[in-house]
Amino acid sequence: SENPSTVIWISSVQGSLSLPSRSAYSASKFAVAGFCDSLRAEWSDWCNVVAVSPGYVNTNLSVNAATGVVGKTHGKVDDTTKNGIDPSNLADIVVERVERGDRRSELKINWDLKTRIAVFLKFASPTTLMKIMASRHRKNKRPLHHFPQQQARG
Repeated sequence: SENPSTVIWISSVQGSLSLPSRSAYSASKFAVAGFCDSLRAEWSDWCNVVAVSPGYVNTNLSVNAATGVVGKTHGKVDDTTKNGIDPSNLADIVVERVERGDRRSELKINWDLKTRIAVFLKFASPTTLMKIMASRHRKNKRPLHHFPQQQARG
C-alpha cells in the first residue's frame, strides 16, 4: 500500500553538483540530499520523503552568498538566478506533482541542458567536470579563499 503522507525537503541542483564559489551552499544541499536518503529508509513504513532539487530559482540568495573573502558577500543577484523559476511557480509545481501521486525520491525541476550534462559528467567523467568547474572559477576571477595572514613565528 502507498504511504498517505509526504515530507518535502527543499534541496537544490547544488545538492548534486557543486559550483565554484558556492562551497558552503553546496555542502548544505548535499547534506539535505543525504539526510533525505536516510529518512526515506527510516520512515518508509509511514511516509514518503521527497527532496525537491530545483535549478535556478529567482530569489535573493546570491546577494548574501559568501565570496571566499572573509566577511564579504556577493552583493548582487546573478543573471542566472534572476532568470530562474519564480518561487511561487516552483511551489505550485511541487504541490501538483505530489498531489497527483508522483513518488520519486527527488523532484528535479527547472534543470537546463547544461545542468543535466554537468550532473552526467560528474559520474561519467569527474575529472573532466572538475576541469570545467576550475576554468569557470578562474574565468569569474573570484578569489579562491582569502584568509587573514598568520603572523610568522620566529
